[in-house]
Amino acid sequence: MKNRESLTEIFNEMGSDKGSYFTHKNSTTNIAHNYTSTYDEIMTPFRDENINFLEIGLWSPYYPGASIKAWTKYFTKVKFYGIDIVDCRHLTNDNINISMLDQSNESELNEFIEGKPKFKFIIDDGGHTEHMIIKSLGTLFPHLESGGVYFIEDLHVVDKKNLYKLINKNFETNIISLDKIKYINENISSCYFTNNDKLCIIIKK
Repeated sequence: MKNRESLTEIFNEMGSDKGSYFTHKNSTTNIAHNYTSTYDEIMTPFRDENINFLEIGLWSPYYPGASIKAWTKYFTKVKFYGIDIVDCRHLTNDNINISMLDQSNESELNEFIEGKPKFKFIIDDGGHTEHMIIKSLGTLFPHLESGGVYFIEDLHVVDKKNLYKLINKNFETNIISLDKIKYINENISSCYFTNNDKLCIIIKK
């Protein structure tokens, strides 16, 4: 029986920088982040499970919709939820739920999350600023399943000094409320950074 495609193979096929090979048009420089090797290790046991999956940041002019296509090919029973400030709602179908919103706006995030199931995996590939990352984490982390994993990508362009404190569960910031900070610190099972500290992985108790 033929081996199944790995997540890296799928993302390379779709043309996304999450895989092991990606170049901009008219360039031969590989600028892929290779996040998929880490994701594959963590996510493989759930590939054929019924899971709810949320990704922040879907649109790119270089690979429009590639991430959605890749995740829904990799997971056989996924219910995919996505949010972006760019309108990608035309990609919605029975298993794909897309919303248009600003991830730095708590009221919009709260409206989005109302009535949604808890998620097995959440990936923040959105605006890549500390403010956006922390606003999203504060609102969405409570909606992660126990044992679920929250990923934050592309941290090479972000000041990480506060985010590093997640590792020792002494996270602090003035961007979100003290109640949200307390919830995050009390509900982290473990946290680590990988891929040259470009990817943060937070596992929930």
